[in-house]
Amino acid sequence: MILRAEPRTIMRFVEDNYEVLTRLYRIQLKENLISRETFDLVTHHKGEVVTRRLFAFRIVQELGDDYRLAEAVGEYMGFLMQEFKPLLPEQLQRYHTSIRDLFDLMHQRKEQADSIRILRLEHLYNEVLSFLDNVTNNTYSLLKQSQRLKVNRKQLSYSERVLEARRLIEQYIDPLTNIVNLTDANSLASLLQDIGRAVNLERMAAHSPALLDRYEQLDQLLRQVNRRLQQEGDVIRRELLPLIERIKRESEVLGGWLIFLERPLLLTVPDMGKRHLISVFNDQTGADLRMYVEQFVRANQRRRIRLNTEAVGPAVTIFNRRQYRERLSQALPLDDFFGWCQSQFTEVPDQEREHLLIELTSLLFSDDHYYLDFDQPTTPARIGSITYHLPRVRVRKKISP
Repeated sequence: MILRAEPRTIMRFVEDNYEVLTRLYRIQLKENLISRETFDLVTHHKGEVVTRRLFAFRIVQELGDDYRLAEAVGEYMGFLMQEFKPLLPEQLQRYHTSIRDLFDLMHQRKEQADSIRILRLEHLYNEVLSFLDNVTNNTYSLLKQSQRLKVNRKQLSYSERVLEARRLIEQYIDPLTNIVNLTDANSLASLLQDIGRAVNLERMAAHSPALLDRYEQLDQLLRQVNRRLQQEGDVIRRELLPLIERIKRESEVLGGWLIFLERPLLLTVPDMGKRHLISVFNDQTGADLRMYVEQFVRANQRRRIRLNTEAVGPAVTIFNRRQYRERLSQALPLDDFFGWCQSQFTEVPDQEREHLLIELTSLLFSDDHYYLDFDQPTTPARIGSITYHLPRVRVRKKISP
């Protein structure tokens, strides 16, 4: 009966026992497994009913003599508490192989059915999204651990803090920086960038609406991935690495100060009250300053370009299509269209008549409002420097229904 409980019942159970699940999740983060003694200690005050339902709802699973939260439950608790165990670079690097294989299957087999291609696009989408979530969680977890390491001065000695800071840099931070580095051709971020360009080209050949929709979803995700990875890289460079370096530097400085206090007479003490002359400028500074000043001297000697205020060419008259369309409509019906055109030439200079003839002729074909009848033979007409052989064209207006 318990296995058939409604989802709402399970969610209410999780809410009522959130403190227990929180303690179990934190123990699992630290120890990887929950021992039977620890489990009994955490749940003994809840009673046997709660304990049985943890197993009946499959929230907790048995692994030999120990226990472990179900993977989906652990991910959900990590999402709620914003506490994650950072993944090793090998765990993140596996996405390089899986994403590459999924894309190669889809990219190289052009003849596969749309249903198979849609399914592989969905798997590729989920794999990229899983990688992005894990990178974000890793960055957040490392930043949180670094801040705790900086604040946790009473529980850890200086040497322990330095060792922990170096461990975080060597095992997590440096590999994560390489993974999200867009300038490295072998990084996973560069692979996703290349896949994004290929997906953008392939979706143009998609004809099925469902397939096109999957391509667009993947393309939008890959665009977000590039932006998100740049943000994660900025967090690493601007916050995480400087924080770790401050911990190392602070420990080294304070450690040296303690050594001096233990043996003050064996070390040379600098004279803090004596003034020391420090040369700020050197020979190279004078040369750099001279080059800097000379560029402004040369800038004043450059020849200035003066723009001519006169018109560089004849003004071009814009064809007033509406005006000439109204004139044509008032003159209909016409027995000789080109004869009517020559009557309009009197208003424009000779060099613009050829252009006006072309524009007036375009009125007949730009609107489907006229009946046209063509008669032979053609009549020569000289317009500008060109002689045209124009037919006799009759124009009548169509009667709208």
